[in-house]
Amino acid sequence: MGKKIEALLIQNPGISQKVMADELNMNARTLQRKMKKLTQEGRIERVGGKRYGHWIVKKQ
Repeated sequence: MGKKIEALLIQNPGISQKVMADELNMNARTLQRKMKKLTQEGRIERVGGKRYGHWIVKKQ
């Protein structure tokens, strides 16, 4: 599932978690947990604030 999340973030770094959850057919809270894990592993990073920030995929 991490690869699918990373692929979405590469295509659209400014995508919201709600839209991502809808596209991946998963619960928003489940997506939050998976993204938190990816962040802790250093695979993705959030740059900027909640409203105008974007995601960077660091490793694949």
